[in-house]
Amino acid sequence: MTKFVLPLRRSYAPTSVRAPFFALPFIARPKNGPPSNWDVPRMDDYNEACALGREYAGHFLQYLKDNPDAVGANLLGHIAKYIDFADKSETSGCWVGFFSYLERVLHHGASDIDVFVDVDRMQAR
Repeated sequence: MTKFVLPLRRSYAPTSVRAPFFALPFIARPKNGPPSNWDVPRMDDYNEACALGREYAGHFLQYLKDNPDAVGANLLGHIAKYIDFADKSETSGCWVGFFSYLERVLHHGASDIDVFVDVDRMQAR
């Protein structure tokens, strides 16, 4: 069974400008090799992979809280572009946990607003 190490929880609050997107623990910007917006370890246990994915979602949400000017920049799309949704290994639990936790938080946030009034507000911009 693979034991994983949770990334340290942290603030992504900017010091003078927006904190860099690549500060997130699942973003890789190696000196040699291609960058990735979904660089997760291979996992042998699906439940542990889901737990790690939820933790990564927490980091992403904290990043958005700390950097509200990044909201609407399609960062989630830039992450999803790098996920191998065809992967049927235990590691797929990382993206399942990630998106499942995001759904939970979306539900909480949507519970406090009239969704279609907000959509209309965005369309009017």
